[in-house]
Amino acid sequence: MSARVSALVLGLSLAVGLASVGTTTTSFAAEKGKVSEKVGKPLTAALEAVKNKQLDVALAKTKEADAIPQKTPFEQFKINETLAYIYRQQNKYAETAATYEKLLASPQFLTPDQVQTYPKLITQLYASADQPAKVIEYGKHWLQEKPGDTEMMALLGATYYKTKDYKACQQNFTNAINTVEKSGAKPDVKWLEYLRNCASTAGDDVAELQAYEKLARYYPKPENWQPYLDRMSRGKQSNLADFNWGRLKSDTGALKGADDYTNFAQQAMVDYGVPGEAVKALEEGFNKKVLGVDKTSAARHQNTLVKAKEAVQAAKAKIPELAAQVDKDATGQSSVDLGMIYFSNAQWDQAINYLEKGIKKGSVKDLPNAKLTLGIAQLRKGEKDAARATFKSLSSDADLGKIASVWTLRSYNN
Repeated sequence: MSARVSALVLGLSLAVGLASVGTTTTSFAAEKGKVSEKVGKPLTAALEAVKNKQLDVALAKTKEADAIPQKTPFEQFKINETLAYIYRQQNKYAETAATYEKLLASPQFLTPDQVQTYPKLITQLYASADQPAKVIEYGKHWLQEKPGDTEMMALLGATYYKTKDYKACQQNFTNAINTVEKSGAKPDVKWLEYLRNCASTAGDDVAELQAYEKLARYYPKPENWQPYLDRMSRGKQSNLADFNWGRLKSDTGALKGADDYTNFAQQAMVDYGVPGEAVKALEEGFNKKVLGVDKTSAARHQNTLVKAKEAVQAAKAKIPELAAQVDKDATGQSSVDLGMIYFSNAQWDQAINYLEKGIKKGSVKDLPNAKLTLGIAQLRKGEKDAARATFKSLSSDADLGKIASVWTLRSYNN
């Protein structure tokens, strides 16, 4: 994880611009009343060397000035300011930070803004210098004064990770993420990855799952959805729940191996009356080169796709018959079956209409599945509030309650 720590640290320390670190680049002639000629001469030579990009010469001349005895506090300040500038140019972060500590010890020569910002600058420099004890010392003090600084929380969190204090790492990243979320913004993906790793190493399964959940919500890539759904779907499942976890994986691009695709397709086609979902999943599997590449199974995969397409056509052929039964069927099952066919064909308006009609009659088979399918149709049509309300209505269902909650999470991706 050192690479991740370095990436975060460097991202913060790059904020240390030359202007914030800088010193005057002019002659000390203007400082005649404050800097003696004995000190001013080598310092002026140092600055001239800086202009000519002769940093070693500049450093030697500044140290020559520093060796002069009986300097005034202001002269020492100007020497330290020049040293800080040169060290920063040389990417000597530890030396720069230590010199800035000396500058901060002379607040009478600093502007109020410098007095306020130098502690954070020092923290960042020590982070770049890989001195975690100093980072923690200054970072904790900074957050006492600026408790809402999420950048510093993240830097401290990364530092704690490096020192293997995973609980402190977890706490700082949790604070940073919560603060950003409260402002209505999206947490940095690196923060979420750190939180996941800290929680995992600390053995906090709840926090680890929450980190996976936030990664899936804010960065809905298949590689973030896959581990989250794998963890959420662990344990013994009913056939209905197993199918609906597969449906979520299909929707998020999180189906992985050939068996994942073909098993889901078989369930969609044979058991749950949505062969269109089977076709969509299988075609995705072929496009991703997961299906049809192994000579021993290519024919079987192709045959499954052919059967799924045939099932789509067979389902469409049932539409007139089911439509004629809708008003006569007191159970609502004909209406739900018709809604499933329209859902399978991605005809969301018709799917919503018939699923709602059937559900209202209250005597359909697999009522929770009908409700969940309705919520998905509403979501895919863009009716997010209605979809979330439908998903919420399943919160207490033993088979589909957890799955419905994940569909609610999914609704924030679209």
